Amino acid sequence: MRDKRVKTFRFEDYATNPIKSAEEIYEFLGAGKPDIVNQWISQNTYGDSVSADTYGTSRNSSAIVHKWKTNLSTNEIQLINTVCAETLELLGYS
Repeated sequence: MRDKRVKTFRFEDYATNPIKSAEEIYEFLGAGKPDIVNQWISQNTYGDSVSADTYGTSRNSSAIVHKWKTNLSTNEIQLINTVCAETLELLGYS
């Protein structure tokens, strides 16, 4: 049985749906989400840039979430999947 005091949070979930993810986190914490949070999320995750300024904080998070797949070779991806198979399954990756 999972510990109800722990919430598994995957970056991909946040990057593809940041407002919903923020709502789930605030709900898990039992805290109200300030309206300004949605505004901040919109300004910083729905940008029109994929790579933008390397040190910047605003970019299109849903566009970059899987960008790593294009930067790694097929062999590197297979190695990661093999070495991390148990953890990936535990976290719900297919």
